[in-house]
Amino acid sequence: MRLGPFRSRWFVDHELAPVTDGSGVAIAGAITGPAGGAEGLWVYVVPDLEAETDAQVVISMVHDGDVYTGALDLSGFASASGDAAVLTGVAWSQVDLAAAGGSATDRAHVYAEGSHWMSHSIEADAELWLLQVDPADARGGGAVVTPSAAVKVYSESDSTALFYNDPSSTGEYYSINDHFLVHVPGGIAVGIWRTGENAGDLSLKMIVVDTTTMALSAEYDIGGSASVECNTTGSARQVPVPGTTIATGSRALEVLVPDQIGDTGTQNNLNLLTTDDGFTAIVAATATYFETDQHLQMGSFFRLENGDYVVAYKRIPITANYSGGGGIYAKVSDWGDVMLAVLDSSMSTTVLWSELLLEAGSSVDGAARAGNRPHVAQWRRYVFTCWDTYNVDPLNLAPAGTYLQINWLVA
Repeated sequence: MRLGPFRSRWFVDHELAPVTDGSGVAIAGAITGPAGGAEGLWVYVVPDLEAETDAQVVISMVHDGDVYTGALDLSGFASASGDAAVLTGVAWSQVDLAAAGGSATDRAHVYAEGSHWMSHSIEADAELWLLQVDPADARGGGAVVTPSAAVKVYSESDSTALFYNDPSSTGEYYSINDHFLVHVPGGIAVGIWRTGENAGDLSLKMIVVDTTTMALSAEYDIGGSASVECNTTGSARQVPVPGTTIATGSRALEVLVPDQIGDTGTQNNLNLLTTDDGFTAIVAATATYFETDQHLQMGSFFRLENGDYVVAYKRIPITANYSGGGGIYAKVSDWGDVMLAVLDSSMSTTVLWSELLLEAGSSVDGAARAGNRPHVAQWRRYVFTCWDTYNVDPLNLAPAGTYLQINWLVA
């Protein structure tokens, strides 16, 4: 298994280096999940960005349909040295979903306006929920966490949801599993994708939830043109408009999405889409990153001060089978290689630095594994990349572990 202890020059003023424990071993490995297991899905590392003097880094995941949250132990971190207990010392708390659909499948997690915001869909794309969680509760500690507030954002059967859509009457279908959260003026935007039968029919809907009342603040329909012919499990960030802030009305977004998430037999690119300031249209697919003969999915990103992008993504070869870790394995769309890269400010094919964090088929804990659902985040000078793994045995595609790698930015 390749878990990337590395030290590589990737911009004139920065260097990426591993965070190591006191004995010099890089902190990269399996996160001990709830009840001592590691089989978590949809893992997010989310800093409390607005409380820098008391900042904590929260980690959350889904385990057997339940959402768990806790804090990474960063008390021993200094420069390039840290505490390896960060991988095993999470005091997990279960988030009570009794009033929010009862269980979770796909999910997202951000921090904004003094709270953690966790969303999740339920089976069959039928409902989507948004939860507000107090930072102290999000940091875990063992007790069951009751959300401060919960709202049903989308439903196909409940007309009281913020956005009610009955496909049998509207003819519109939304992929709510593949959603994202982003902080925008007016609240937390939940981004979902409307899928159509014709090329170019796919468009983005953003449902903005007021962070005080949990009521609908605004609703935007973006796209419906050939420039957004893509499906998504990606991420979004707000683009600062010169001279403005979130409070004064900057609303443009960048959204990183793949061409598609279905046919892994075709080359699949990552597209950086930018909206206009009013959330009314996609300006263009402003940049496209691709690797020849590779199917790229699950992009997660943030932007550095110099304009370059740090991107984590999943990579699947377009061949019918592929070799990895010394074996040949049948391709499965739910898993592949896990990559971490630094791309220049144009997010083109110019790769400033990259690392194969997990090669599909390589041995992890004595068994062949492959990766899925990577997410990347920055806190202070640290870069956190997390992902989950699967068995590569087609007869036993069960989740097999949750992994975290921590690097730091050297000025």
